[in-house]
Amino acid sequence: MITEQIKEISIYEAEKLQSMFLKEMQSGETFILDMRLVEKIDMVGIQLLLSLSKSLEEKEQRIEFINVSDAMLHEIKISHCDVALGLG
Repeated sequence: MITEQIKEISIYEAEKLQSMFLKEMQSGETFILDMRLVEKIDMVGIQLLLSLSKSLEEKEQRIEFINVSDAMLHEIKISHCDVALGLG
């Protein structure tokens, strides 16, 4: 589980998040991303989550998003990526 306090999934945090995600993927367990504190997400952030989801699928691992706020879910839905991320 990602234990970092992620407040933003955006172009400004993409490099840091990608490194964090790659490290967590090495565990081989279900990848759990707690979005409780996330206040902002942009298209780069959504693309990062899609890439993460695809990479995990290729490794036959699962991703689970928990504590997704209505505001974050709305942003993901208007990009039409909710189903691809398992949030639809």
